[in-house]
Amino acid sequence: MPMALCLAERQRNQRGLAMRLHRIELAGFNPLGAESLKAMGLMSGIISWRLSLFVPTRGDGPAILARLLERFPISRVEARTAGAV
Repeated sequence: MPMALCLAERQRNQRGLAMRLHRIELAGFNPLGAESLKAMGLMSGIISWRLSLFVPTRGDGPAILARLLERFPISRVEARTAGAV
């Protein structure tokens, strides 16, 4: 069952599919804070005409995820249903 990490400030870390690759997407972020998230190491891309941010899955990915979770602690873990964003 797909799971999502609900983070502080109403953000969600969830697995997604973009450009035929599985990615760890940060959803619900404030676009005004996107530059600081990218400075933290998150990658960006435009998917369906909107800015999307992803945690790298290789290399520094675990360290970047740790920094993200330090800044935005997990508030709960929830199951995702089909079609959930």
